[in-house]
Amino acid sequence: MRICPACKTQYSDDTLQYCLQDGTPLTGGRASDTPTVALGETETAVALGGQEGVNETERETWQQSQVTHVAAASAKGGSFKTLLIVVLGAVALFALLGLVGVGAWTFWRNSQASVASNNADRGFPTSNSNSNYGTYPSPQTSPVVGPTGARPVATPAPTSTIGTSPSAGNDEQTRGEISQRVYGWKSSLESRDFNGYMDNYASTVDYYNRRGVSSGTIRSDKARAFSLYNSMRVNVSNMSVNIDPSGNAATAVFDKEWSFSGGSRSEGKTRSQLQFRMINGSWLITAERDLKLYYKR
Repeated sequence: MRICPACKTQYSDDTLQYCLQDGTPLTGGRASDTPTVALGETETAVALGGQEGVNETERETWQQSQVTHVAAASAKGGSFKTLLIVVLGAVALFALLGLVGVGAWTFWRNSQASVASNNADRGFPTSNSNSNYGTYPSPQTSPVVGPTGARPVATPAPTSTIGTSPSAGNDEQTRGEISQRVYGWKSSLESRDFNGYMDNYASTVDYYNRRGVSSGTIRSDKARAFSLYNSMRVNVSNMSVNIDPSGNAATAVFDKEWSFSGGSRSEGKTRSQLQFRMINGSWLITAERDLKLYYKR
C-alpha cells in the first residue's frame, strides 16, 4: 500500500512512485480496511506505473496543468476586479460632473438675480419693467414730463460748449449739486415758473423715445401741459445719483409722484430718470424719460 504524504491519498498499487493528484513522491503505509481509489485513476496509468519515465512525465504534465489552471483563475479574478474598479470610477466621475453642473447652474442663477437686484436698486429697468433701457421705448408718462399732442417745428438752438470738468475726488459734492438741481426743477414746476423750469434743459435733449430734440420743441410741449393745470404738485423720493467717470455727466434716478388739477385732473407715479451734463459751468438736463410706471389715474 502506497500513501501520499501531502493529500493522504492511498494507492493499492505498490509500483506507483508519485501521487496522481499532486505529483508528491509516495511512501509506504499501513493498508486501510477500506481501500481508497484515486480520483481519475485508469488502468492505463496503473499499467504504466512501474515505469519511472512515464510517472515523471505524468507528474510534470500534471504540475504544468495546475499552474495553467491557477494562472487562468487568477487572470479571471484580476479581470473582474479591474472591470469593477472601472465601473465604480465611471460612476464616481459622472456623480462629480453632476455636482459641478448643479453648482455652476446655481452660481449662474444667483449671479443673474444679484445683477437684477443691483439694477433695480440703481433705478435701471429690469425684465419686469415697462421700458427697455437700450431702446428708449415710449412709456406712459405724466402730463408735464411727457410729450403731448402734435409739436410745432422749431429752429434748433446752437449747441453750447461743454464746460470744464469738476475737480477729481469731488463726487459727493457733485451728487449734492445734482440733487439740488432735481429739486429746483421740481420747485419751478410747482411754483409755475415756466421760464425757470425751462432753464434746467440743454439746447438739445434725448426726450423720452426721441433723440436730439431741440429746446424749442420741448418748450412748446411743456407749455401745453402748463396750460392744462393750474395746480401741479410733485413728490420726489428714493433718489440715487450716479457720476460719470469723466466728472462731466451724471444720472439721477428717482420716484416721481404727481397730482395735477385744473381743467382736468391727473395723478400717478413713475420711476423717472434725468441725465445731466456740465455745460458752460451749469448742470443741464440732456435726457429725460420714465423707466417704469407704477400707476396712473
